[in-house]
Amino acid sequence: MPLFALLVVFFVSVLIGSLVAPQSAHAAGGVGGGGSGGGGSGGAQSTYGYGWYVFNTDGSNGTPGGLRNGGTWAGVQATCRDARANKIIAFIVRTSRRNVASSVVYNYTTKFGGSLYLGNSGGDWEPIPTAQAQFNSLPASGVSTAGFTFGGPNGNVAWFCYDYQPPQDYFLYPSVTTNRTVGETDQPVVVSPYVNNTGHAASSNSQWQLSQFVVAPGRSYPGGGNSPAAPAQYYGNGLTRLDGGGGASFPVGNYLIGNSVRNLPDFPVGTRICYALSVQPRAFDDGQWAHSPPTCVLIAKKPVVQILGGDLRVGAAFTGSTAPAASNIQTSIAIKAGKSYGSWGEYGLIASGAITGAASGSAYSGGLACVSGCAVNTMSFANESSPAGKYVVSTHIPDIASSFGVNASTPQYAGLGDAAFKRVETSNTDITISGGTIQKNQWLVINAPTKTVTITGDINYADAPLQSIGDIPQLVIIANQINIDGGVKNVDAWLVASGVTGTINTCSSWNGAGVAVTAQLTSGICNNALVVNGPVMAKKLYLRRTAGADTIAQAGVPAETINLRPDAYLWSIYQASQSARLETTYTADLPPRF
Repeated sequence: MPLFALLVVFFVSVLIGSLVAPQSAHAAGGVGGGGSGGGGSGGAQSTYGYGWYVFNTDGSNGTPGGLRNGGTWAGVQATCRDARANKIIAFIVRTSRRNVASSVVYNYTTKFGGSLYLGNSGGDWEPIPTAQAQFNSLPASGVSTAGFTFGGPNGNVAWFCYDYQPPQDYFLYPSVTTNRTVGETDQPVVVSPYVNNTGHAASSNSQWQLSQFVVAPGRSYPGGGNSPAAPAQYYGNGLTRLDGGGGASFPVGNYLIGNSVRNLPDFPVGTRICYALSVQPRAFDDGQWAHSPPTCVLIAKKPVVQILGGDLRVGAAFTGSTAPAASNIQTSIAIKAGKSYGSWGEYGLIASGAITGAASGSAYSGGLACVSGCAVNTMSFANESSPAGKYVVSTHIPDIASSFGVNASTPQYAGLGDAAFKRVETSNTDITISGGTIQKNQWLVINAPTKTVTITGDINYADAPLQSIGDIPQLVIIANQINIDGGVKNVDAWLVASGVTGTINTCSSWNGAGVAVTAQLTSGICNNALVVNGPVMAKKLYLRRTAGADTIAQAGVPAETINLRPDAYLWSIYQASQSARLETTYTADLPPRF
């Protein structure tokens, strides 16, 4: 062997490297190379010619004989095809056969020399500056060249994909958002359907469908997924098509089809109204439907309170107590079928703080045919600085306890049957009233201002003909706290919580378990309507029932009704007349005309 050939072989064995596994770039990869290695692989030597060669990815203009020290040319072709490249630019060294088909792919370094560089020969060969310019342009095509050096003494580029086709792939992921997760019947909901295209090109000839389905309380419903089944079959639950279309094109990125305003249908509380978006085909190479995870709105309600037969006054104090700085009346309003519903008083509303939401003069009775700027304060007291509320409440809550005083001889409470005695009773312990009936010509006053009275059953006045006001049955409860179990539906009594705590709680327990006044309620807790027939006086009144207001037909059904009936006035007059004494509280001299 000539000395020149020996030197070339040694040069190749030391400086020419081999191709390693493709690196990550643009889809599955785009650049390959490796470290230096020895000669061989068919006797490839630079004396037989070398240079940059342009191969077609499909192999139509030939393939090299192999790769130096690892990998296969078929793997390189697959990498470039997956990256949607038409060409593979490779640095090849020929063998003694002196043809491309037997050449070996090596790393290109500037240590190659000699007069047999074939890159300037034309055809599929190309000069080094051309190959380098093509390599440098790869990042603009989305190909990472990090970790690779073109040429130089330590060059490690043996091949790279080139001439990338514009990607045509698309992958569609539908989703739906709403502006609320909880709402009431007939309340508007903004439904926003999106299609996120994570591919490289817009979809073509896509069809989409925005759907709604109803899930009964406690029932499950399907999540998102891909399926050949159309939306109606996939989601079930009586699905309704809200909107849709065909021939659509969804661009790359997250695309909003368009906001859709929908009113929640008239279904019971606890029902879920679910919205979902479906698109088909889900990908450029997959004709299935892509169904979004449903976004559901839980049907809720706003229970209301009705005050009948008298005024609602907040901000006054019991005799001997200091009134709070400002007491507000604040309730919610529901809009259903073009009407406003809310809590209301039959007569006046008087508050030392602001009055918000609640109506006076029975304005919301049966629903008010008005949804904004409604006249609901015709009997709401106000000072000059506020349209409703902030009225100076200077009087005190009537001192009922002093009218039915107790002393050491006052009997202890034993049960509602004691009403037959027409008397005042007290207690040294907390009291539980399991319910009962106050008969005609009977009355009982329980005066225990430091104790807690818990009502666990209905209390009723007997329904019987009366001959005189003296026959009117009546129950007066005076306590520190008055708790009413959630199962109680009717309380015929005066409720006066005048003690240090002074609270009345209409949902103190439910199904045998206590319910804290700070606990979050659901429609399944304390959902019995409560009627209290008699005056209600307290420092703090917790109205916590959840009944009524379910559907549009029940929108005005109250959760709680406080009814100051005439029998309470008449019985009071009868009790006052028993003393046969009229007391002058004040006198005033008036002019002849006033």
